[in-house]
Order: sequence, then structure tokens, then C-alpha cells
Amino acid sequence: MSSEPVSLDLDRRSFMKASALAGGLALGGGATGHALAQEGGEEPPDGALGNEGEMVKTVCNYCSVGCGFKGERKGDAFVGQEPWFENPHNNGSLCSKGASIYGTEHSEKRLKHPMRLEGGEWQKISWSDALAEITDEFERIRREHGPDSVMWMGSAHFANEEAYAFRKLAALYGTTNVDHQARICHSTTVSGLANTWGYGAMTNTLNDYRNYDLLFIIGQNPAEAHPISMQHILEGQKRGGKIINVDPRYTKTSAHADEFHRMRPGTDVALMMGIMRYLRDQGELDRGMLADRVQGWPDVEVELDKYDLDTVADITWISRESIKHLGDQFIEHKPNIQIEWAMGGTQHNNGTQNIRSYALTGLATSGIGRAGGGMQVMRGHANVQGATDLGPNSHILPGYYSVE
Repeated sequence: MSSEPVSLDLDRRSFMKASALAGGLALGGGATGHALAQEGGEEPPDGALGNEGEMVKTVCNYCSVGCGFKGERKGDAFVGQEPWFENPHNNGSLCSKGASIYGTEHSEKRLKHPMRLEGGEWQKISWSDALAEITDEFERIRREHGPDSVMWMGSAHFANEEAYAFRKLAALYGTTNVDHQARICHSTTVSGLANTWGYGAMTNTLNDYRNYDLLFIIGQNPAEAHPISMQHILEGQKRGGKIINVDPRYTKTSAHADEFHRMRPGTDVALMMGIMRYLRDQGELDRGMLADRVQGWPDVEVELDKYDLDTVADITWISRESIKHLGDQFIEHKPNIQIEWAMGGTQHNNGTQNIRSYALTGLATSGIGRAGGGMQVMRGHANVQGATDLGPNSHILPGYYSVE
């Protein structure tokens, strides 16, 4: 590899065209990615098909579990799919979405080239024509209406590099009107955890599910939403861990749990504060952890005073006895307690406070920063975390630097 620095001597228009091409190839797979799915009579692009097949280890692009599989590549074309049994996330297994990636890639319904609507009919056009038209239109809009008249919508399916380039492209255009689906996904998790201990991400690896003594699942249904991760959860249960599921609905995850408690929707904060209040009343908060490694805990103590058992029972519709029982379970199993959530915790008008209450409970039971304990935050898409860290956000720059 050359040690010479890379120079990007591009004007604004050239950068926009290059970025658009890179994004199109990454998201759509490019023409070569569909070499075996060409419509009748079309020839594969030059170099798309080689003579020898090659097995390449890769990662599923759907949810956040990150399952691996082996893709067979012939030239630049994806021609087959096989299990990757040594992958530590999924041990070769895939859910229905992951198992269908090859079929999706070569679906007859998938767009294989740019199209333009002309006279009521969609007509194929070249990439050069498409990119030139897009660039001209962007420049016209900015000239006539200003850069803030365009909203740039990124994606949590972008790789880190794509997310970074997309954010740069919007900045080059002259606007911070850029965002992606984490805004209505786990943005409350990022805010809640970042405001609790400085960084908005899960604290554990997927494999650490196998080490919990208590897994407290609230606002998440991994058996259906992240079925491959459920294998690790059940392995932890097999090793002696206990699963408690708290949810307004009885789900497939509830069926696997050791205990299920039905709660009133939207009362997560009251429940978690009530559990912490019970632990405090029993003298079971980790005072050493709170005194040595947590700042501002006295402010939490003031809030805990409001959440006695009767108040929490009235708010959550969970009985006094059940709240006490949940508290006893935390006492019995701490510090190896993992708290897991997903959209059921975030999608509330007080979602950030829900997440802060989960995190505070982790601190109060000394479960943070150790194997077997911590926050298991299950994202919805393949790169919600990376895209948020590095890319399309209106209020922050890559790396969480303020736009101000």
C-alpha cells in the first residue's frame, strides 16, 4: 500500500457526482451485483463474471445482530450463499430475512438501473445521465431557493464510511438539514445513555448474554424482533440465568421467560424508580459504587422519595407484592443483571427518561462495566449505532461534535 497521502482535488459538482455514484453502488449493488439477474437479452457488464467462484465472509445487512454468512462471489457478482458456522454471533443460523438475501439480491422486481418517467412510461437511462440530471437539479434548487430548501435523508443501513460521506455531502451543499431513521428509533437511547454516562451505546457484547444471572427485558420482544440473538439469551438461561419479561403484551419472548409481569403502557420510569426505591429501603443499593464512581446521585435520591410501593402500583398497575418481588429478584441476582430494551422503551414522549431510568438502575445495582451485567440495547437496523456516531445527524457532526 502506498504511503503517499490521498488528494481529493474535486470541485463541489464533481464531489456530488462522485458521492452519488458511490452511494448508488453501495446501496444498490451496482450493475455488477446483478450480473446474474439481468433481464432477457442483456449482457453482464465487462468483468462482472470471472471464471472461478470465491467464498467471502460477510455480514447480513438487516437488523443489528450482525449475523454472518458466506457469499459466493464470481467476479463481481453474488452467485450463492452458505452458512458461516464459525461466526460467534449466529453460529451459521439465519432468520428468514437473512436467509433470503440471495433471493432479494436477484429478485425480478429489483431495480437494476436508473429509470426516468417519460410520457407516463419508465425508461432506462445511463448512470451518467442520471447523475448529471440529479446534480443539475440540486444546483438549480440551491441557486433558486437556498441550501436549506433540501432535506438529506440518510440511512442506518449505511456503512460507517457511507454515513460519514453522506454527512459531508450535505455540509458541502451548505446545510445541516440531514438525518436518518435513528431520529425515530433509538435517538432517545443515545440521549438517555449519553446524559447518564457520556456515551449512547450498549455496554455489552452479544455473546455476554450467556453470562447474566438476571435478564430484565422491558420494551423488547427479541424472540420475534431479533430471533438470532434469542439463541444467546436462551443459552444464558440454560446456564442458570433467569429471564423476567415486563411488557403490556404477552409475547413469544414472554413464553420463554421465567416470569412475566404485565404493566401499564408508558410507566417504565415509575417501575424502575420504584424498584430502586425498594432496594434503597432494603439497604441494597451499592453505596460504594455510587459514592466512588457516580456523580449527582443525591439528585436521584430526592426523586426516589416520590416512588413508594403504593404510588408505583397505582401508576404501573403492577401490584405491591409483585413490585416487591421484582425488587427481591434484583437483590438476589445483582450485580450480574442485564437490562434489555428496544422500541418499546424508546417510542414514548418521555423515551429519554425511560432509558435514563434503566441506566440508573444498572448503576444502583453495580451492573455496569462488568461481564454479565450492563445494558443490552437492541437496535432495529444494521448500523443505527455507527450511522449515529459518524453521520447523518442535523444537530451534531461526526463524533458527536456540536454544529454550533
